[in-house]
Amino acid sequence: AAERAEAEACLRQISENAAAGHCPLAVLTKLYAFYGSEIHLKKRGGLHVFAQRTGTHRPSADYSLFETLTGGEDQCEENLLLEFVHRAKNPAAAVAPMLAGAVREGLVRSDDEARLRTKYSSWLAGTSWKKCVISPSHRPSLGTWNGFPWEDYNIMGRGCGLKHGVKWSTIEIQAECAPLSEVVPPELLPCFQLIWSADDGVADVKAACAASFHAACELAAKNKPKTKKRKT
Repeated sequence: AAERAEAEACLRQISENAAAGHCPLAVLTKLYAFYGSEIHLKKRGGLHVFAQRTGTHRPSADYSLFETLTGGEDQCEENLLLEFVHRAKNPAAAVAPMLAGAVREGLVRSDDEARLRTKYSSWLAGTSWKKCVISPSHRPSLGTWNGFPWEDYNIMGRGCGLKHGVKWSTIEIQAECAPLSEVVPPELLPCFQLIWSADDGVADVKAACAASFHAACELAAKNKPKTKKRKT
């Protein structure tokens, strides 16, 4: 029961983050919670979020500002984040002093500083400085090159920017342009329950979490191989 409550709290936080515009791209339309075929709540496993998005590329206003502060789309401008590469433990820790400086320079409004600090720090959570600078092991000519941590597609790949305050780091958030019915088999659809939509906001997360859990359990029981009785 405790693990179920924690899972519900995580899903509620994710849906509230979506409602607060934490996604760097203004493209999300719906979020569905679903339990996978193997549920391991004590190990915080099996819980996922399917993010329905449009096919457009439309940065949010907050991301456009973030992009400006981190050197612009083509990295032709000054990157204020990199001023703290030797003074902050990691990029997420550098967000606070970066924004403080941006406020002093008039680039960021003082009443937006706290809100942006929360959002930008979560976008860079788990990243390291070695991915923020060009080096022999991190440069465009290498096949492993995937850009910089602050670029929108990388933020989208780390949970669509929706993981602020989410206790379970194991929750996967996958964004898809195709409708749910086109990528999910019909028998699995009951496992996908709406927790947020751009039109109606945060849904009944408690009911959605319970419905998804029960549907996944029923499906697992239905697909469980039958054991043959041993002859005596």
